[in-house]
Amino acid sequence: MVPFIDEFTGKETDNKGIFDVQLQEKTKLIFELIPWSINFKNTFNGDDASGYILYDHKTRSVKIPCFEVTTIAKFGDGIQGESIYYKDVSMKQRHVAYPIFHVDNMTKTDSCESSVEPIQKPTLTTIPTTTKDDTVEIEVNGKVGTTVFVNGKNSGKTIDSTGKVKVTLDTSGKSGDKSFSISLKDDRGNESETLIVVIQKTNIIYSENFTSNPNYTSLSTTGKATWNETDGYYRVETRDNLNDKYWAYSPKFTTFDSNKALSIELDILFENQDWGTYPGVRFYANEPTELGAENNKAIFSIDNAYRNNYVKQIGIYDNSGKQYYSPRIDNNVWYTIKLKIDDNSKADIEIVNLSTKNSIYSKTNVDFVLANFSYLGIGYYGKPDYGDDKSPIRIDNILIEYQ
Repeated sequence: MVPFIDEFTGKETDNKGIFDVQLQEKTKLIFELIPWSINFKNTFNGDDASGYILYDHKTRSVKIPCFEVTTIAKFGDGIQGESIYYKDVSMKQRHVAYPIFHVDNMTKTDSCESSVEPIQKPTLTTIPTTTKDDTVEIEVNGKVGTTVFVNGKNSGKTIDSTGKVKVTLDTSGKSGDKSFSISLKDDRGNESETLIVVIQKTNIIYSENFTSNPNYTSLSTTGKATWNETDGYYRVETRDNLNDKYWAYSPKFTTFDSNKALSIELDILFENQDWGTYPGVRFYANEPTELGAENNKAIFSIDNAYRNNYVKQIGIYDNSGKQYYSPRIDNNVWYTIKLKIDDNSKADIEIVNLSTKNSIYSKTNVDFVLANFSYLGIGYYGKPDYGDDKSPIRIDNILIEYQ
C-alpha cells in the first residue's frame, strides 16, 4: 500500500493505493523491486491497514506483516526443505534513486495465518423462511466494520459497534424460492464464508383443489352442499325453494389488498341451468353467514346468468355494478374463469371451455373495481321462488394470488 503525494506541496495525502509488486532477492537480506511488476489494483478507503505491506515515503521504508521463506539444501540441484515464517519485517531503501531494500528487522514465527484474522461466516438473528411481502428485513451479525454483501453486491450496510446491522432483501416477483448469498468483506478485500438463506415467496392469497376436505361451512340442508372426495370438487345443489338453504363458504383466508394487482382462476360447472336459481361463486369481506345479503354485500361474483328465460351464460360482476357476460354455455361442462386485475381497476377476463380447450370469451383492459375480501361462498344466498327445479353448481381448482 502506497500513499498518494500532492505534487504541488510534496506532502502525503490521505489517499492510498493498493499495488501488486515483486521483490527479487539480490544478496542475503537485500531485495530489489522489479519496476515492470508494479500493477495498480485499487484505492484504499478503509481504516485498518494492518494486513497490507506498507510503504512510508518519508523514511523510504517498507513494513511487511509476515512472509514465508523457502529453505534449500545446497547440494546438487538443491532440495527444498520446510518453510520458515517471519513477521513484522522492516525493510529500508538506502538510496532514493535505487529501488533496493535492506532488511533491518524481523521476528521468526510459526505461521503467517495469525497475521490476518479471518472473517467469520455471518449469522442472522432470526432466519425468515416464508413471506408474502416484496421485501424482507433481516438482521446480520458479524465482525464490526465489515460490509454486508448480498448475492455478490455491496448492500451499503456495515456491521456496527453492536456487531449487527439490518439489511433489506428484495423478495418481489413471482412465487417460489428466493435464494440469497450473504457474506462479509473488510476494507482489505478479505471475505467471509457465504451464508445461504432461502426464503419461500408466496403470492397466494387462497388456493383450493379439493383433494382434501376444504372444511367449508355449510348452511344448506343436509346433503345439499358436499365435498366430492372421489373426483375432488365441491358441489352445492341449489333449487327454487323458499324453505331450504343452498349455501356454503370457505374458511377465512388472507385478506386481499385491493391496492395490489390480482389474479383469480377457478373452474366452474353448472349441471342443470334453470331459470331463477342463479348459483354462483361470491366473494365477501366478512363471514357470509345468515346475516343476509343486505348486511354483507358480495365484493364481486361469478354466477349462472340465466337471463330472459333462455340465455344461459356466465356472468361476472365487479364491486361497482359492472357486468360482463359470456356467450351461451352448456350444462355439465367445466369452464375455467381467468381474471387478471391490475392496481388501476382494469382487468383482463377470459373464459375457457375445458373440454375443447377453446376460449369462449375474452376481454382486455376493461373496468373492474374490487375491494378487500376474505371469504368465498358457493351456491345461492337468497330466497328465489320460481318452482322447485334443481340447479347444482360445482367448483374446483381455485387460485387467488397477487400478480
